Amino acid sequence: MGVAVVVAVATYRRPVQLATLLDAVLPQVDDLRPPARVLVVDNDPQGGARTVTDAVAALGVDYVVEPRPGLTAVRNRALDAAAEAGARVVVFVDDDEVPQPGWLTALVAMWERTGADAVAGPSRKVLAPPVDGWVRASGFFLPRPGRTHGATVPAAATHNLLLDLDRLRHLGLRFDERFGLTGGEDTMLTHALTAAGGTIRWCEDAVVLDPVPQHRATRSWVLAREHRTGCTWSAVHLALAHGVRAGVAVRLHLVALGAALVARGAALRLAATVSRSDVARARGDRDVARGTGVLRGAGGGEVEEYARRDPVRVGA
Repeated sequence: MGVAVVVAVATYRRPVQLATLLDAVLPQVDDLRPPARVLVVDNDPQGGARTVTDAVAALGVDYVVEPRPGLTAVRNRALDAAAEAGARVVVFVDDDEVPQPGWLTALVAMWERTGADAVAGPSRKVLAPPVDGWVRASGFFLPRPGRTHGATVPAAATHNLLLDLDRLRHLGLRFDERFGLTGGEDTMLTHALTAAGGTIRWCEDAVVLDPVPQHRATRSWVLAREHRTGCTWSAVHLALAHGVRAGVAVRLHLVALGAALVARGAALRLAATVSRSDVARARGDRDVARGTGVLRGAGGGEVEEYARRDPVRVGA
């Protein structure tokens, strides 16, 4: 059955969040012509999400299991399934997010109006009170400033992203297997897309809410994520470098960047001891964590944030 738009949801053992997401998405699929379909790709080999999707299968929800562990395997399975369905575009959204009314039509309208190869929208974090003082001071969960509606962006995350399948096929782009367990597969794909001349447009009207669970609203989790993000940032840019000379130049740049972040963070933390500024201390902690991650990645290190300890029960 041909369909113009497939909404792809990667999931792993989040049945309550997945059900909430589907409740928000399904009323929007009929706003498109032809209506969109929703594809849930379950990275749980035991198919734990099937009970959720079976309840809404008649409303345009398809379900597949991708047993290979990691985000790359799941997202490539979604690309293949969407192509098999005859879709023009695939829209990625995370299973723990809540798309707001008009989200899907806003993404598609921006794609149709601009002819962009991809369209990204904001994911607004929602913190449940009480919020830890360090977390609040760090600003980690605040929206990224400086993006305007319709502007081009150099890269984007798959938590709210439309991709033109024809353009991806033309450029021979897929999610890179090297980033399946580390994260950064979306950064790699979208950087490669723009490097090849593609355009990503920002759609401020396509909003999803991202409730932050308590275990993430902590200093330790934020710093671990900053470190991992810095590490994958280096890995992505090294992977995009072509040739030995370019690779050496990129590595030197990353070392300089990492060292500068660490130095700035240390200076902020030192200043905070005098000014007693919680903001300076938290921002300094973040800079040091990200800077050490950049240095680690520049040296070939990696952080497998999405690896599963149990070899059988693995997923995205």
